[in-house]
Amino acid sequence: MKVRERRAEMEKLIEQRRKRLSLFLSLAILFFIAQALMNFYLFNSGVLKAYERVKSPDKLYFETLLAESLGEIRFTIAAQLWLLADVYLHKGEEKGMDPLKSGDIVYLMRFITFIDPHFVKAYDIGGYQLGMGFQKVEHAVKFLQEGIKNNPDAFILYFDIGIIYVRIEGNCEKGLPYLEKAREVLMKHPPADPWYFQFTMKNIYTLEAGCYFKMGKYEEALEKAAKIKDVWPYGGEDIYRKWKRRVERALERKAEETGSASR
Repeated sequence: MKVRERRAEMEKLIEQRRKRLSLFLSLAILFFIAQALMNFYLFNSGVLKAYERVKSPDKLYFETLLAESLGEIRFTIAAQLWLLADVYLHKGEEKGMDPLKSGDIVYLMRFITFIDPHFVKAYDIGGYQLGMGFQKVEHAVKFLQEGIKNNPDAFILYFDIGIIYVRIEGNCEKGLPYLEKAREVLMKHPPADPWYFQFTMKNIYTLEAGCYFKMGKYEEALEKAAKIKDVWPYGGEDIYRKWKRRVERALERKAEETGSASR
């Protein structure tokens, strides 16, 4: 009985938060449209020279003009929506909701990136949820590629595509180029936190080593594993030794199979 009551209470709370989120989004959209229409008039009247901010004619589609017309207020709206999403996720986790399977959050991330296409974290969370949570690989990759187009120096977006291809599709051929690009961008634009840099590099090398091992390229797998001990001072040596033993056993099995086949 208590379990049912608790579940009903949790569902009621989630529904309340969903209604609040819908109300906030509705108000934000109304404000967005009103502000955009006003600025759109100024834009077309020549008072504002928004065309100067658009570098090529192919970018003059309606959504871009609408977002541009909103002006600087769009960044404030995006930040407020992000704070709302963060609270929603944490409250949902406390009530047992899977943070990777919240459709409301995906839609919210889509709206944030619409009004602020340089909001990298929104692309990161939305794409990761689509791919890893809902396993909508095609949609996730498309969304993240849009993020890369708007933010080419955001390593996390390349990393997200790589891990989605590797973990969800099991497709190392598609995933490896994105992981390599993520590593390249990360080294070119390292984050301020050295621990985060080391941790992310370790994760990229681990995924690359796993891919090469799966593809039967054991030497390449060991080379990537060796990089882990160089970038990860918190047990990188142990990780490398485990990979070395794993590769050695795989090479031994391969030699045995080759010997058996030749007899």
